[in-house]
Amino acid sequence: MFDYVDKTLNQIMFTIKLIVFALFLVGLGSSSSLAYDVIKFCKVGEVGDGSFTNVQYFEWNPNGESVVILSHDRLEVWNVLSNTRQYVFEKDKSYAYIVDFDWNFDGSKLAMATNLSVSIFDLLTGDSHQMWKPLGDDQEVYFIDWAPNEDRIAIRTFNQVIIWDLSDDKVITELSVKDSFSSQVVWSPDGNQLAFSNGYTVVIWNTQTSNIERVIDIGNHSDGLFWKPDSTEIAVSIQLLGISVFDIESGNEIIYLDGFVPVVWLNNNRLLTGFGIDPDRRLVLWNTETWGAIGHVQIENKRYSQPIALQQDSTSILTPSNYETILMIAKFC
Repeated sequence: MFDYVDKTLNQIMFTIKLIVFALFLVGLGSSSSLAYDVIKFCKVGEVGDGSFTNVQYFEWNPNGESVVILSHDRLEVWNVLSNTRQYVFEKDKSYAYIVDFDWNFDGSKLAMATNLSVSIFDLLTGDSHQMWKPLGDDQEVYFIDWAPNEDRIAIRTFNQVIIWDLSDDKVITELSVKDSFSSQVVWSPDGNQLAFSNGYTVVIWNTQTSNIERVIDIGNHSDGLFWKPDSTEIAVSIQLLGISVFDIESGNEIIYLDGFVPVVWLNNNRLLTGFGIDPDRRLVLWNTETWGAIGHVQIENKRYSQPIALQQDSTSILTPSNYETILMIAKFC
């Protein structure tokens, strides 16, 4: 009976948000061009030699000089200044496959997770070592995230969230979780909290006190968690529903936006999102003070604007080319 009630409530929520989105489109159609300008990015360079296949994810190095690109069976680091390949981490001969990666604060080290282990690579020296290995099959690695102060790495497995202390090379805390459709775990920018999905909820875990501070019911599985830079809010991409922004202290929803990943918090009270069911899959820039749409983002010579990676200074983006065998670098025109 309770499952039936839950499903009914979820269907009602989905219907309400579809109605809200329809009203949003009506308002968008009647808005002035000044209120919804076109923000253009123009191509300034390329990354790659045309050999990329099945690119799954990519991310700027915090130093802005290189990018890491994850494809089906390899992870590559490319220098964007010279457009040369720096490192290639191939899938090993075991049954392991690459699932995630994350940079440290200054971009000198890269943590790489396969389903069977987590390793650290020093890009300056070329050294590497295996940091952590699951104790059993039920600890298969899904996701990792490097803490902002660089002393810890969070690891999401099938049924646990684990915090690994890099100074002592040991697990300092563990938390049992449900098997969830989404396996993301993300540090808050201040390094004091972890957010992770757990079924139809998002959990905010205070890693200083080891207490669960907030459990936010989102009505469906999440496919992305994105902290505001000041750690006071979190944007949650909810499957089939859109993006909800929540206040961390109260757990209340601040705003619902029609849109999907990518979701990028920018400086100066801006949020960049995908536009949901828009056939051109444009990106939309939002004002996070008024939650009004500032404008569509267009990328030169590219119809589909997803996925993207935004540089830390918010001036350059990285996105697959139309043929998706290279990546394109673009800046504000």
